[in-house]
Amino acid sequence: AFPEIDEAKIGIAGISLGGIVSASAAEREPRLYKAALILSGGDLRTIIASAPETELLRRGMAQMAPDEQAALWAMIDEVDPLRLADRLRERAAAGRVLMINAAEDEVIPRECTEKLARAVGMEDRVHWLDKLGHYTTMAALPQVLEETIAFFAADLPDDVHPPEGIAAKTPAARIARLVQQVTRFFLTAPKENRCHMLQLSVEGTVEPTRPGDAAQSFRGTLTMIRGHGERFRLEGDVPELGKIGLGQSDHPWLLARNGTVFEGRETPGKSPLVYVDERLVLQAKMILGAAAGATMTPQLLNRYAEYKDGVDPRGRPVVVAQAVDNPQIVFRITFSADGSRPAEIEFHVGNVHGTITVGVFQLDAPAVDPLFQPPEGKRHPVNSDDLYRMIAAVVHFAVEQTLP
Repeated sequence: AFPEIDEAKIGIAGISLGGIVSASAAEREPRLYKAALILSGGDLRTIIASAPETELLRRGMAQMAPDEQAALWAMIDEVDPLRLADRLRERAAAGRVLMINAAEDEVIPRECTEKLARAVGMEDRVHWLDKLGHYTTMAALPQVLEETIAFFAADLPDDVHPPEGIAAKTPAARIARLVQQVTRFFLTAPKENRCHMLQLSVEGTVEPTRPGDAAQSFRGTLTMIRGHGERFRLEGDVPELGKIGLGQSDHPWLLARNGTVFEGRETPGKSPLVYVDERLVLQAKMILGAAAGATMTPQLLNRYAEYKDGVDPRGRPVVVAQAVDNPQIVFRITFSADGSRPAEIEFHVGNVHGTITVGVFQLDAPAVDPLFQPPEGKRHPVNSDDLYRMIAAVVHFAVEQTLP
């Protein structure tokens, strides 16, 4: 139908049940050149017997007469990807089958994914998403999308290039690019000798919601530097927390309010979040992953907000975003003159309003060791694990103060 489509290289992709259907379809249709099977597997009987999502099906089948049950199982067995999996072996051997699966999937048991992988001959080429389940895979959505896009884009002719992005052409695209930058800051570690840097200040007011109450003002500063591996630096003056300073070079450290620097004696190289509640970390990754995934198509952002663009008196680009479902949520974002980063963000969220001034926001900046070293002050050596627990306590307190 479209001249730019190569009918010899049509592919299919699916997630979860869609991945199972994609596998079954590719086995039956040799003209499907490639297949991306995400969160999928074989042995439908095992999946149906264990998945929470199939409970209603199990109840319904339990009420069937034996012959009706047998007939239904026969139909299910007919479309099980394991039945004709050998038809995918040639494509899998040629690198034309992609399997991405959650290592701790609670819907598609790992054994079912492994059965399908063995049946198509790619048990050693499954991309396992460590520590993620069926639904928490949302935390890795940008990674999954990028890998899937690259899988299919590998067949594009050399003279075909993806269309230019619409960044700097529409307000939604500017917001999408900003969200991508923010999610990359937190989800993608910089390479060796590089770092991500963020420095900002905030001033705002919480207006009273009851007659007679007084407005409350707040202000704060924050500097965050994320280095390669587990190196980081976080310091500032944060509402409800006061002055904070913590980080990790080759060992963890924490700056107390009295100026004392607690330094870990060991150099374990652990994640600074090792004692933070895993559910909080996963929830944050899921939110960031979902946000990053939504920006793959900036037009989707129009469902959530209305956008207007313009310029400020200094000629800098400005985007105003107002939530569709709640007009009391408004952000006015002023970008740097070249449009590469945010410079100022004015926000109105219900009875809270204020301004965030962004001094530095840079990805993959050059990194030097002093960036991650503790500040000058009285040193007090402590057990590194104790410091990690203190860091976890700071994170938990910050979350309690931030979330409703």
